[in-house]
Amino acid sequence: MSFNITNLETIVTSIWDSYLPFVEKSKIDPFNCFYHQSSGLHNEGNWHNSIMGIVYVKLYEQTKKEIYKQATIKLANSLFELNFDLTTKTFRMRTHSVYFDHSTASECNNCNTQGKSCHSHYYNESNTSKSIGHAGALLFWSFAIEHIPELQNQWNDISNGFIDNFYAGNGLWHRSVPHSYFRVVDSALAILCLKRIQKITKSPDQLSRISIIIQETVNGIINSGENGFGFGSILQSNFTPMTYIQNNESVNKRFLWQELWVLFALLSVNQQFNTTQIIIELIKNFIQVYRNEKGTFIGKPMSQQVRRQPRSFTSDNALLLCAFNWIKQLNIQDEIINSSYNQFIDASNQFFKLVSTRVDENKKNFPLQTWNNLLAMSDQGLDSISLNTTSEYLYSLLINANDF
Repeated sequence: MSFNITNLETIVTSIWDSYLPFVEKSKIDPFNCFYHQSSGLHNEGNWHNSIMGIVYVKLYEQTKKEIYKQATIKLANSLFELNFDLTTKTFRMRTHSVYFDHSTASECNNCNTQGKSCHSHYYNESNTSKSIGHAGALLFWSFAIEHIPELQNQWNDISNGFIDNFYAGNGLWHRSVPHSYFRVVDSALAILCLKRIQKITKSPDQLSRISIIIQETVNGIINSGENGFGFGSILQSNFTPMTYIQNNESVNKRFLWQELWVLFALLSVNQQFNTTQIIIELIKNFIQVYRNEKGTFIGKPMSQQVRRQPRSFTSDNALLLCAFNWIKQLNIQDEIINSSYNQFIDASNQFFKLVSTRVDENKKNFPLQTWNNLLAMSDQGLDSISLNTTSEYLYSLLINANDF
């Protein structure tokens, strides 16, 4: 699927312009503003700030516009200062800053403000360090230092702290610090992080250690048993992947977004470990389990749904589009996948038009004129605009298989 870089720049501008109604205010509303101009932060967490950071780097690579390089520097410095703990060498999950107004979030829980769900715990401070947040930041800095060497010292702390704090051994990665349980999505993101470190490091000892941990982590995703998530069993008729391991007990509660990151991890190591057949069968399983009658993909299997009309999340479908593009870039051939790709392209074109907002002055749920071109959370939440949806859409169109 081709895209116009100018259209992506327009979306970024809309994110930046969400700050305009708050220029004269001392703090911004996290529900209605997705960017703080002077700090460059989009919120106070790590994941979506990092995804936007990768977007900036990729836009700089393609356009050579200095504005994206400066946006990268500003965001990296602010996020590092806000959330990185120099003692533990991990990112705190969320630290309150002087830039965001938390009063609304503290009063809301599962309510609806300006058409958007506002779960208060999404905005609470937390000193917990989550693997997924640290992984997102590691990926961001790994792309940034290719163009901005002054971020090298931050990169050293971030990359050194990742393995030491989160790798549990035996191919498993802790979900958080303090340690809790293991998730397959954390293993998948760890593989992508380690692949990026491999591209950057020049230390033979570190390269050797990373190669071993990648192999152990891939085995943990593929193998079944006490320390395995069992995705290799997709080659058998009784495919029951585990997504969580806690107290030596496995849970097979499935989520498309988690398994998409597993797919990216398997794609990134295909040349080393020949995961082609697992990749092909996993895509076929997605089609069977997650595809709806419209040709887009729902967030959970029907057996886990509580809604009569399950939602297709914009982020999920954007990431799936990215995965299909990686499959084509890596020249993985399969007749069913090729046909499904073409069907998905047709369906997703309509889907992304549906969830892309258009200014309507009569629609009170869209109070900001600057929300034009931002994306709604799902096909059933068209009045719920979110940074995470829009940032992952941009990321999905800009990232490539050869980046890993």
